[in-house]
Amino acid sequence: MTAGRSRIAIIGLLLAWPVLLLAVQGATDWKQLSPAEREILKPFEQRWSQLSPERQQRLRRGAARWQQMTPQERARARERMSHWRQMTPEERARARERYRRFKELPPEEQKKLRQRHAW
Repeated sequence: MTAGRSRIAIIGLLLAWPVLLLAVQGATDWKQLSPAEREILKPFEQRWSQLSPERQQRLRRGAARWQQMTPQERARARERMSHWRQMTPEERARARERYRRFKELPPEEQKKLRQRHAW
């Protein structure tokens, strides 16, 4: 294998690492979750085994963030989730597009917008 091909192979493996790691880890059984995770993720209990390992990991990371929130932060998050559930699919699509555009902005511009809108 030439040096160029070796570099390409190594870069490919590095880019694929997160996916490979999830595949090796596989799905997490509901009983393997901590009691705190099970409490937070209770709405997903019935369909937990049907969720992809990636989705399970995202939910677990969200549960970990939830545990670190103050009561005020949790209240604000509940308000936002309630608002999201009431939105139409079209409104959600527009919100996702605005968020995508926001994430493409330079960090200093994001900071200005957050301050302006009191996020």
